Amino acid sequence: SGAGGAGSSGAATFVDSPEEARLRNMCLSGINTLAAPKKAGCAGGLLEMVTAICTPGSDGARELRKKWEKKDFAKDAIFESLFPDLKKYSEESNADSGMKEVWIVLAVLVLFFIVVALIVFGPSVPLYAGQGSSAAAPPAPPVP
Repeated sequence: SGAGGAGSSGAATFVDSPEEARLRNMCLSGINTLAAPKKAGCAGGLLEMVTAICTPGSDGARELRKKWEKKDFAKDAIFESLFPDLKKYSEESNADSGMKEVWIVLAVLVLFFIVVALIVFGPSVPLYAGQGSSAAAPPAPPVP
C-alpha cells in the first residue's frame, strides 16, 4: 500500500496511543469541570454544579448531567475560546430579536400599498398637455 497506512486512499491515519487518549480525556474532563458552573449559570459555583449533577432532582438537573457526561461544557468552552467573535455576534443578533427587520418589511409594504392606491384611485391627469389631440397642433408649413 503506501506510507499513509494500509488504506488505498493515500490519506495518513493518526492513531493515538492509549496513554495519549487517556491524557486527552483528562484534559477535556478538567476543562469540562471548570467551564460547567459558568455555562450552566450556577450561582454557587462548582459545589452547586457537582451537587446538581450527582443527585439530579429536576429535569433541568438531569439535562445538566447529560451535558456533563457528554462533555458539552468543555466543547462549548473550547469553541468559544477558538472563535470569540462568534459569541459577540450571536449576542448582538439576539439583543433586538429581529424586530427591526419586521418593522422594515411592514414599512415597505405600507409604502407599496400607498403607491398602488395612488395609481389606481388617483386623478387621471395626462402627462403631456398636447398629447393625443391633433387640433392643438400647428399646421404644417407648405412644401414648395
